[in-house]
Amino acid sequence: MSVRMHLVFDLDGTLVDTAKVAGKLIATMREECCLAPLAHEQLIPYMSIGGLEMIKGVLEVGENEAEKALVCFRNRYAKTQTSLDDVYTGVPETLKALADSGAVLSICTNKPRALAIKVLSETDLLHYFRRISAGDDLSTRSRID
Repeated sequence: MSVRMHLVFDLDGTLVDTAKVAGKLIATMREECCLAPLAHEQLIPYMSIGGLEMIKGVLEVGENEAEKALVCFRNRYAKTQTSLDDVYTGVPETLKALADSGAVLSICTNKPRALAIKVLSETDLLHYFRRISAGDDLSTRSRID
């Protein structure tokens, strides 16, 4: 019996530095709200807590306003190209080597499916992954407080 290795990767901040794109969009939205810019280092903690919490924090708004702003953020994200330069060094080579060795590769991300596929396609990484588990695949979500 042969055993196949199955590896599951996070997307944002693991394979692709999506904080660059998100940071530009957040900077624009903060400017539109007459808020001072945030340094890149100030944004990083917000990048892994989910969209709604990120928007609440970076735009300094409550949940209702954040829900509307998150829709705006995601619409803008969908129209913004992710650069091949945003892929971390060595990622394509590593994924290719793992796939060539017979490993099954998957993604588990908080990002909505359409945006995850967009980022993976634009960075030429999508073809490495057999499965994607995305943030909007389930009807309910767990929160870690």
